[in-house]
Amino acid sequence: MRLHALLLAAVAIVGLAPAASAETGELAPAAPAIGDTWQEPGSPSARKLVKSALAQVGRSYCWGGGDADGPTLGLKSSNCDLNTGPGFDCSGLVHYSLNQAGFPADDLEASRYAELGTEVSTPLPGDLLFYDRQNNDHIEHVAIFLGTRDTSGRRWVVEAYGDEGWTAPKYRVRVREYFKGEEVLIKRVFTLQPKPSMSAVTVADGSVKLQWDDYADETGYHLTYGQSQVILDADTTTRTVTGLPPDSQVCFRLQGFADYEASDWSTPACAWTRLRPPAPTDVRAAPAGTNSIKVTWQDNATTETGYSVITESDHESLPPDTTSHVWTGLEPGTTACFTIAVFNSAGSTTSAEPVCATTLSNGPAAPTNLTAEVLDGNVVHLMWTDNASDETGLLVRRRVGDYIDYVSQFTYPNATEEWVFDEPVGVDICYSVAATRGGSRSTWSNEACVRLI
Repeated sequence: MRLHALLLAAVAIVGLAPAASAETGELAPAAPAIGDTWQEPGSPSARKLVKSALAQVGRSYCWGGGDADGPTLGLKSSNCDLNTGPGFDCSGLVHYSLNQAGFPADDLEASRYAELGTEVSTPLPGDLLFYDRQNNDHIEHVAIFLGTRDTSGRRWVVEAYGDEGWTAPKYRVRVREYFKGEEVLIKRVFTLQPKPSMSAVTVADGSVKLQWDDYADETGYHLTYGQSQVILDADTTTRTVTGLPPDSQVCFRLQGFADYEASDWSTPACAWTRLRPPAPTDVRAAPAGTNSIKVTWQDNATTETGYSVITESDHESLPPDTTSHVWTGLEPGTTACFTIAVFNSAGSTTSAEPVCATTLSNGPAAPTNLTAEVLDGNVVHLMWTDNASDETGLLVRRRVGDYIDYVSQFTYPNATEEWVFDEPVGVDICYSVAATRGGSRSTWSNEACVRLI
């Protein structure tokens, strides 16, 4: 004999909440139509429970009716037949709905279902409500909490209402309004409420670190990416995945699970498997003439695909491994500020602070035709053509590799030669000359290079 056929007749004597007719068991006039938008249960399994129960609204109340597969005619005393159609009693509806939600519930009476799950004080959609209508410390009825449907604040339950021998058309599975405190016990069978929130950060080429907040009651996690899936222990909050395909985007999803339920999958957390390149350092800017500024930097990257020199209003793209750029088209005496960005498929990284320089004011005409000749005693003789008539001095610049210094500064105009003494042996040395006038100077002449032996 089905245990839930032993439900007390007290349900019929005491009746249900005033929002429904205790004589007919029909829906209260203000009850929302099935299919309207209900408060969303947090747990996916609770959603299945509620959906399964709501789908049975309107079926006959059948004493002892309903099993894991759906409605039945119940016991002989139910008076359900081909005319009334199969149906449920209160615990039969819970039995069916739990099984549809993935919980392998046995065929129990309402008081035994009260032993399932965790007791809570405030119901959420999908929780089970238990009733002791006769106040004799015996559970005789169970309903499923639906929550709210609109902004009115009214709350609802779905239940199979009736008693032994009662059936359709008067007594059916119905939705009615819920009144706080009418139950004696609230139990939550499905406890995995939120879906995990996960972040993904590339920590090395081919390695991504995942982090998420742990929430109670899971027994483990499923982690998926691409065609791979791994199972993680309960209370895990981080995982570093290595050996990922190079230079590609990988997306990860996480799901908590318990014995008979699983959370929703997290929103995908994606990351490129290549690190963004490190930012350039030692960024410098200096005038290169009246219309240009030269920007230099230290290249710290090995996987970059290019650089960008960026001003407040424009930028120029450069190939990888670049360490300098001359920005042209500026007006004399103009200040411009620059940042340097390095990028690859994973993104870009920008130098820390802008660097600024001011182009030269209109200066004298630049010297031309510079030549350099090595003389005895590690002496270099420089000669050039002086093209200015208004300079007040000349400046000689020396470059060894990327190192630049100034070896001579004349305070007299119209010079056309200079001797540089004690130059180093065995390196290439390049010279250039500029004319000066007050705070301005000309552009640099051509370079003339020598090597002392």
